Amino acid sequence: MEIMEEKKKPRLSFGSDYNALTWLVILIAIGFLTISSVKIVLFMSYADVKASNIYFHQTILPYFSLSPDLGYVGRHPWTLFLYMFSHEGVMSVLGTVIWLWTFGFLLQDLAGNKHLFPLFLYGGLAGAIVFLISSNAIHNFANGMLIPMLGSGASVMAIAVAVTTLAPNYRLLPMLNGGIPLWVVMVIFIAIDYATIATTSGSFALAHLAGGLVGFFYITALKKGNDWGEWMTRAFNWTNDLFNPEKKMIKENKEQFYYKVEKEPYKVFPRKSQERLDDLLDKINRTGIESLTDEEKAFLKKMSDN
Repeated sequence: MEIMEEKKKPRLSFGSDYNALTWLVILIAIGFLTISSVKIVLFMSYADVKASNIYFHQTILPYFSLSPDLGYVGRHPWTLFLYMFSHEGVMSVLGTVIWLWTFGFLLQDLAGNKHLFPLFLYGGLAGAIVFLISSNAIHNFANGMLIPMLGSGASVMAIAVAVTTLAPNYRLLPMLNGGIPLWVVMVIFIAIDYATIATTSGSFALAHLAGGLVGFFYITALKKGNDWGEWMTRAFNWTNDLFNPEKKMIKENKEQFYYKVEKEPYKVFPRKSQERLDDLLDKINRTGIESLTDEEKAFLKKMSDN
């Protein structure tokens, strides 16, 4: 039967239908390559490099970036979303992808991949709103140079703060003296943005902080049982089933023949959760259970309950 022959898809393989992180990276790459291609064509077409750059930044880039001009945004509303996937510089897109992959991987491992797109979009939209308000309402920003906003900074900040809220003591780079807790990394990031507010790019910093607040409140609501991204997941699944009726039939048949039970026969834990469990058990063997932190004890209790 086709149902029994269907194989489990790898969690982080390119092309996987259920890998939100991969698709976000692909969309950002498409945005970067599109902007770069236009820039290359203009560079090859103009005899004067300076004239090429002026035309690009004054005529082409505004269609991809978020302008602080409310009138322009009103005439080009797609820029409220398109700016999140648009990057001009190589270092900018590289840094974005590295941090997005780092925090996005952790979020998918700890909470599943269905929260990644909602957090990315909510964070970017909140950043856009705060950027527009601050650029027009704060005197020193409104009277300064009107610089458009480009990139996924607010969206990545939302994901990073969400992961930190979910597991603040999770450690990055464990090979460096036991690793760096997530909350330490986030304190540094937030401090940098906070210190940047009183500069010409202060509206960008406020946008990043707004994205971070979205990530915090999203996870806080999720812990209380309120999933702000549920409607987005349902809309995606409905659209996916609409254009893939065979996949919908397979899913319904699987539920009918294999999952109509009152209790799960077993529960599969994410690979990193299992690795962390093994590490904690080793720690207990070495130093005793008293050496565990409250968060580590809570993690062990959660794993044992499941």
